[in-house]
Amino acid sequence: MTFCSMSSNRKLMPDVERSIRYRIRESRLPQPYKLLSDFDFSFQPKAQEKVESWIWPRWTLCAKQSSILFLGNCGVGKSHLAQSLSLIACEKGYKVFLYLLRRDAQ
Repeated sequence: MTFCSMSSNRKLMPDVERSIRYRIRESRLPQPYKLLSDFDFSFQPKAQEKVESWIWPRWTLCAKQSSILFLGNCGVGKSHLAQSLSLIACEKGYKVFLYLLRRDAQ
């Protein structure tokens, strides 16, 4: 199942859908794709506040080719939020490349 079929029930024009699929493929997002609707905001209520008050108003950063960095403790949902917001950005027409940095277990 692709993101395009999961994200919306509306019918997309073939060229728009192809463009979205291309941006998602080039972003190299790990599969399975994580959607914002699947994030458990009850577990991390501050995450919802940050998404609504900080990230949504700043979509213009993407147009200026800026980077967004998620920092925090393990298990708080940084990767999930980054991946789901990247999918939304691809759908909105932005080019995305997601870098996930992980520490090796010692």
